[in-house]
Order: sequence, then C-alpha cells, then structure tokens
Amino acid sequence: MLYLEEEIKNLVYKYNPSGHLEIFKENKIEFKTSFGYLNESLNLKIKDDSLFSFSFMSKIFIIISLYQLVEKGLLDLETPLNKLIPELNNTYSFSVSKVISGKSKIKDLQDDINRKYQNEKFYLELNDLEKILYDFKQSTLSIEFPDVISYLNNNSLGDLNLSNNSKTILLLLKKVVEVVSSMKLEEYIINNIFLPNDINIRSGYNTRLLSYSNFIDGNNKALEFIGDISEYFMISFDELSKFFSSLFNYKLLKKETCKLLLPKNDEYYGILFYYDNGFINADINSLKGTCSSGMDNKSLDLLVVLTRNSFGKKIPGPTSDESFYSGLIDVLFTNYFKYNNPKLKKMEFKYLNSACKIDVFEEQYRYVASGAFTIAYCSFSKKNHIYVLVDNDCVVGLVSLFWDKTLKIYQLNSIIIDKKFQNKGYGKYIANEGSKILFKKGAHLVEIGVNRNNLIAIKTYLSSGFIISSSDSSHYTLVRYKNDLLN
Repeated sequence: MLYLEEEIKNLVYKYNPSGHLEIFKENKIEFKTSFGYLNESLNLKIKDDSLFSFSFMSKIFIIISLYQLVEKGLLDLETPLNKLIPELNNTYSFSVSKVISGKSKIKDLQDDINRKYQNEKFYLELNDLEKILYDFKQSTLSIEFPDVISYLNNNSLGDLNLSNNSKTILLLLKKVVEVVSSMKLEEYIINNIFLPNDINIRSGYNTRLLSYSNFIDGNNKALEFIGDISEYFMISFDELSKFFSSLFNYKLLKKETCKLLLPKNDEYYGILFYYDNGFINADINSLKGTCSSGMDNKSLDLLVVLTRNSFGKKIPGPTSDESFYSGLIDVLFTNYFKYNNPKLKKMEFKYLNSACKIDVFEEQYRYVASGAFTIAYCSFSKKNHIYVLVDNDCVVGLVSLFWDKTLKIYQLNSIIIDKKFQNKGYGKYIANEGSKILFKKGAHLVEIGVNRNNLIAIKTYLSSGFIISSSDSSHYTLVRYKNDLLN
C-alpha cells in the first residue's frame, strides 16, 4: 500500500485535482482519501461527509433498476423496445437488451446538436478552454423525452453503435423502467436501491450553489413524487460508499445478474470508476491484469470509486483532471496487476490465425486497421516485418516494424492491441519492445506516425519516451532517440 499512497500523493500534487477516492478489495475498503476543494473560492475542502449533487439519470442506477425488474419477473429484456414505448415507430422493434448492450445503432440527439454548433464560425474561433466550457454548458442543457421521440421517428438508424451512456439511450431506458415499474425513475431508485440499504440523500431547491443552508435532510420516505420534481439531490462520500458496498456484496443484484453488467469474457468484478462533475456519470469497466485462460488474477475482486469535482476550482481544469485520471489508472495497474509473461515475437505460422482475428473497437477503425488487413498489407514489402505480442500463448496484439538500413529509416507502424486486452499496458509494452528491436537493427532514431485525433495512442507513446517532432493537418510524427533503453 505504500507505493499506492505515495504515487497518489504525487499525482494529487502534480495535477491538483478535487475529489475523493476509495478502493474496495475483497468486499472491504482497503484505501480511501480526499483531496482538493468543494469550492476553492470559499476555501471549502472536500471531506468524507462532503455533499455532491447527482442525477438519477445515471447509467448505473438505470441499468441496476432494469436488471432488478428482470429478477422480479416484471421485464423480459428481449421485449421489443417499441412495444414498451409505443410512441416509437417500427424502426425500433429491436429488443431492450440490444439497447443496453450498445448495439442498436440508434442515433444520438445530443451528438447531432453538437455537430451542428461545432461547425459554426463562432465556435471555431474559440480557444481550447472556451470550447471545453462551451461544450460543458451545452451538455447540461435539458433534452426531454418528447424531443428524443420526435428526433428518432424522423431519422433512420445510424451506421455506428451508440454507447448506453448517451442521453438518448438513457432517456429511452428510463422510460422502460417507468413503464414496467409504474413509478417515476426517482421513486423507483429511492425505494428499491437507497432505502433498503440505508443510503441517505439530501435534496435542494432551485440552485446548484454548494451552500449547506439550501439543503434539507434527506428523510427519503417523506419525498413525494407528484408531477415534475423540482428538487435536485445530493449524496455524501460516506453514503456513496454504502451504495458501492451494496453492489459489491450482491445486495442490489444477485451475483449471476451482476456478471451481466460486465463483458462476457470477464468472470469477476473488475474496476468501477465513478465520476462527478456536478452530475453523476457512472460506468462499469473491467481491468484484467492477464489475458490467458489461466489468469493469475481470476479471483481478484477490485472496485475503485473515483468522484471528481472539476468545477469546484477557481479555474476549471478538465485537462489536468484527465491527466490525473489517466495517471491513476497506471498506478492501479502497477499496484494490483502484473503481466503474466508478455513477449514480442516475430510472426510465425502458428500465430497467423490468431493474429488475423485481432480486432479493435468500431470507433477505432478510423485510426487503425484489423490484424488481417495489416498482415496482408505488410506482405507486399520485404522491409515491413510483423511481430506479434504473445502472453502465455495468447496473441494480444501486433506491430509492423519497418527498417531500411540504406536510407536509415526505422519505424514502428500499425501497433494494434486487440479490443479484449486494451487499457492494460500492452500498448506501452509493445512500443518499448519494438523500439528495442529497431535500435538493435542499427537505428539511432525510431519514428512513429499517429492520427492527431487518436489521443489514447498519443498518450501511450509519449509515456513510453517518444516526443513529437513534426505534424501536418492530420498526423503527428513522434520520435525516440537511442538512449539507455537497452541497458
């Protein structure tokens, strides 16, 4: 734990975030800390009992509510969406489960609104900070259920799958909860999630100022749900811990049901991050430290609760908060997970079938190709050499190494990590090991080209020792010089 404590202190000192962090392991709180301010201008520091506003329109609350209704026998997830929401036309006759899984190709009203204003002259003339603040303001504007219904009925399905964390999807799933339960969403969550687990909330009226005089104690049973609710709600870190502990100890859902919240390949709770920038945005992610069927960490239960308050600062700093979040993931990975035995190996016939099946997420296709396409493309040049990243005989990813000793060109090309194994440090590993191979081939400088919008890849390469040397309208060229990497 000493490494964890020291590294988190270093991250807090470096990026000056505001928030609260708790780590649960084996159903118990192993580590917790608070840092920064509720309101820096008023010198209100964050404590365990500090209050944060939240919205019931949160993915985690809605998904838990849906699965509770399934467990009660009130909802079949294979029911057509437009049967439960008859306002929708026949385009939306696919199942509720397809909407939850993010495979429905429903278009997002908020994305459509964003695309329109982001192409307008006034927006293009804003600096980066002004764009961030404007985007945040737009994201808080109200989009109501009738707006979504009208938009969807007047548009066909899209080409890409839509995240189940989008406003459009959440409004549709909220409606499903309300139709099946015959309750407003807020009422259902309070009576079926909060009250049974003694989780107390507070409510405030007509203001979002962090002033304790504006709150009333949350005697939840006294809340009445008549028409539109004018209150907004707040929860403390202590009460937030009760919520996650209830989830983690299978008090909200059965263990078998909880597994449905994770990707099919995951056999245990991974890491759950919880954010707060005025409203709650919750997501469930799995972080496995290994990839083979005989995983060292197969039985590891780990839950991380991170609540952020970017807007409690005198000057909002979303960029520094993202850096803190990214750094925290690296620290957690180092502290709790280890590679099994990754090796970067030259392509052999026995790896070919698995390497051809390497694939990435749909939204990443604009940056990288599939394994099969990359292997086929590189086969046309004798100067491209395919290497595969193998961990315990499991093919995790691949890279194309290019070298021309006459022209003195040495490049890392087409780094691909299969979508099942992303966000586990393999990208950084393959960048380091690929560079070592090229340095041994005679390189004094290794290059890699990356799309300017591929921010995750850029971060990975920068953290691996590369620096940006040049750029054009669409790409950066990053380089790494021969140094003590091989020593």
